[in-house]
Amino acid sequence: MRKVYMISLCLFILLTAGCGILPTKKTNLTPSEQEEQGKATTKEQQTIIINNNQVNNQTSNQQQTISNTNPPANQNHVNNQVKPSGPISFKAHDFEKQGTGYIPPRLPTAGAWLYTQNNHPSNITNEFDWDQMDVLHFQLNDPKYIGYLPIPKKVELVQGNVIIVVKMKYDSDYAKFKLAPRRYLEIPRGVVSQDAQISVQSDTGEQLRTF
Repeated sequence: MRKVYMISLCLFILLTAGCGILPTKKTNLTPSEQEEQGKATTKEQQTIIINNNQVNNQTSNQQQTISNTNPPANQNHVNNQVKPSGPISFKAHDFEKQGTGYIPPRLPTAGAWLYTQNNHPSNITNEFDWDQMDVLHFQLNDPKYIGYLPIPKKVELVQGNVIIVVKMKYDSDYAKFKLAPRRYLEIPRGVVSQDAQISVQSDTGEQLRTF
């Protein structure tokens, strides 16, 4: 019993004197030990920086991929449709010489019109094959051309609009009855849009009328 007491007392004295059994952390380092510890700390910091850079690069690459995949919200995707241009095949329709024998009267005003299967005067329904063609009709009321017959020379589309070129030919019968120049032209169905502007020009370059 006395032996156990003596052992316990010795252990207590050793602990009290700072000579513990468990090793304590060494605080007083030699210069070489401090250098080694500094290198270890620097390596740990470099590792952390490298890892952070890898994360940042991955995030940047993901953002770049998303940016390339998704176009800007304000990007205009509407493609402007190019309006057609080029010559139009045509055939002049002379009511006095062909058709049903019906001659529609002149209109009180000058103008130019595109007639289609679904949009034409009822009095000319039987004159044309509306399944195959549309009809351009123009009338000029300029007094100096009363008695002239317009001979169509060319019909063309210019950026979706129609230009009709005619030769103004004096006609004694037209002059006798003081008839205003006019023409009906058969053209292929669907080549001219309903909102197209129609201009009539002479073969000498004179602008006769724009409707």
